[in-house]
Amino acid sequence: MEPGIDNSTQFSPPAKTSESFRDLPPELQLLIVEYVFTTKPPCLRHLFSLCCDQWSCESGYHPSRVSKSPYHPDPSFSNITTLFYEEGHKYYYRHNVFVFNQSPPLYRDSFSMVQEIPRGLVSIHDYWRLARDPGTLGFLNFVDDPPSAPGISDTIHPPRVLQRFAKQVRHLVLCVDNNVWPEREIGWEWPLMVDWTTLPDLETLCIDLRSYSRRELSAIAESQGAYESKLATGAKLMECLDLKRLTLVGLCSGAFYENKSHRQRVKKLFSSSVAKRVDIEFWDWPDFVHW
Repeated sequence: MEPGIDNSTQFSPPAKTSESFRDLPPELQLLIVEYVFTTKPPCLRHLFSLCCDQWSCESGYHPSRVSKSPYHPDPSFSNITTLFYEEGHKYYYRHNVFVFNQSPPLYRDSFSMVQEIPRGLVSIHDYWRLARDPGTLGFLNFVDDPPSAPGISDTIHPPRVLQRFAKQVRHLVLCVDNNVWPEREIGWEWPLMVDWTTLPDLETLCIDLRSYSRRELSAIAESQGAYESKLATGAKLMECLDLKRLTLVGLCSGAFYENKSHRQRVKKLFSSSVAKRVDIEFWDWPDFVHW
């Protein structure tokens, strides 16, 4: 099944399969649902080239590239019975690790999408300021109302599925690939612009903020003050969360790598978004070799 296509009305399970499942005790039905809809999580450190032990890694599988997660479960399973559909979607959205990665392959026709720039956005610089992984459009709510190509959100995410189940997401990873065009540095803060109040069950969050530490390498970057303001705004938006795990990637890298006062300031800035006795994780590099 293609992740961007809703095939839920194109599949009819064999009648015997549905009948056999309905005859099982409810407890066994739920165990089968959990087994069918359980997904193997990726190793998050591998997504950022921090773990290369694919053979014995116990943190998850190592994808060959940072790929986007399927947005809804395979309809060939979820449509077996009503219980399979309801409980299957709930289980999938609660346990799957959703990875969104802003990278050129995901912008299926990046240059043609620029033609859809809304009135008021006068340059490609403005376009990239609001651009982000198309997979997030419709799946996540943003406070800055990003533009999108017509119909892309509904194509990737069937609205009726999102309305019912997307708020139950518990595990989210937002990656940013800024190694292609320098213009992409303009929108570095987009992972912080999520309306987190729409994700009340979120437990683990990994945010790629490497561009913050790359500012000095970008000829078109905003001032340090502008970066600090956006960081503070993002942290403020996250205060409604009660995370069991928060990982900030690249926020204390480069020139900030050995700056203890900077790390303490950032830790305090995001401390309200995690539960009590939860330590914020920092994944950083002393230089930019790995980027």
